[in-house]
Amino acid sequence: MTAARIESVDISDVELVTTDGVTLRAWFMRPQEAIGNVVLLLQRVSDNRLGMYGYGRWLNKNHYAVLLPDARGHGLSGGLASYGLLESEDIHRWVSWLEDTDHPRCVYGLGESMGAAQLLQALPKEPRFCAVVAESPFATFREVAYAVFGRGGALNGRNAAS
Repeated sequence: MTAARIESVDISDVELVTTDGVTLRAWFMRPQEAIGNVVLLLQRVSDNRLGMYGYGRWLNKNHYAVLLPDARGHGLSGGLASYGLLESEDIHRWVSWLEDTDHPRCVYGLGESMGAAQLLQALPKEPRFCAVVAESPFATFREVAYAVFGRGGALNGRNAAS
């Protein structure tokens, strides 16, 4: 784990290896004056942790620690995206990493689109979240698979997986 300091925030490179051998990478951002809570930020499809960095900076300014992972098959993380089938276990492992490393009072989750759907799919396996925010999730894996693969990637003129 390497660390950098930007303004009054410590940023560390983090990685973990999943049970199926995939290496996932993230940034852990800890403010100088932390309140003891942490937020797991999950990005949309075809994006990476930088897409959630603005939320991370805002949360740090409000004294929350933040974990910004690259999802499977995105950014610097390995593997292939499974739209939540495997990512729910990844989220469980990230929460365990946070509990072991930072010992937060509360872990919160915030996801956009694919990240929101993954977060919701993880909830049956992951009871340690104090609260989650899911912005614009798809309803089911079947819905996104049909939209992306069954209809050439379009649903009502938009990419349903974004």
